[in-house]
Amino acid sequence: MVLTNTSERNVIIAGVLLTISLLVFSSLAFHILAVRFFNIYEMTAGFVLLSRFLYWGVLMFIGIYSFKIEKQDLVIWPNQKHNFITHFLSAIVIFFIIIILNAIVSQVIFSIIGHKEKSLQVIKLAEIFKAHKFILIFSAFTAGVTEELLFRAYLLPRLEILFKNSYLAVFVSSLVFAGIHYGYHTIVNITGPFIIGVIFSLYYLKYRNIYFLIIFHFLWDIFAFILAIKMYSH
Repeated sequence: MVLTNTSERNVIIAGVLLTISLLVFSSLAFHILAVRFFNIYEMTAGFVLLSRFLYWGVLMFIGIYSFKIEKQDLVIWPNQKHNFITHFLSAIVIFFIIIILNAIVSQVIFSIIGHKEKSLQVIKLAEIFKAHKFILIFSAFTAGVTEELLFRAYLLPRLEILFKNSYLAVFVSSLVFAGIHYGYHTIVNITGPFIIGVIFSLYYLKYRNIYFLIIFHFLWDIFAFILAIKMYSH
């Protein structure tokens, strides 16, 4: 997509800002809805589900915005097909890059602050997921579909159009992706998503296959949640 006038550019800018604003609101949903309106100060299974439905609402709203206001599909980069071997090898490489980079960054953070971080929110989520397997699967599925379609398929190409720089678009979209995870209240839970956002964005720039990222993201979250359950739940 090439912007031909100021009006088209403003529509894209508005869509990007609207998407980021709605995602930030959704990430704050527990605090806004539970604490302020219902005086509930502890994360519950019901509000975890509600926050996931909010993400689906954001995706639907941005999809309508793309179609009605931008006059184009939400996914503007044509999906490229690749063979099974390419996907399989990509999954292995991405998995180990994420593991290695996260381990290095976590060790650096540990050496700086002098202790390993524990997120009370992650611990509570692990307890909820252990007791409610459906919520675990639904949360991972929601993250895989909505976050990839919103961050990689929607934001990344439009940021590239606005900035005229692919790597700046990768950085900004990944920074926003990391930012919506700040509710976990640990540095590691910010740097981890940023690393994942950069790797996923670079993959999407090169291979243009959003379906692979959706599936990988879903499986990665299942892996991460199960690991959290083993580490933190009683």
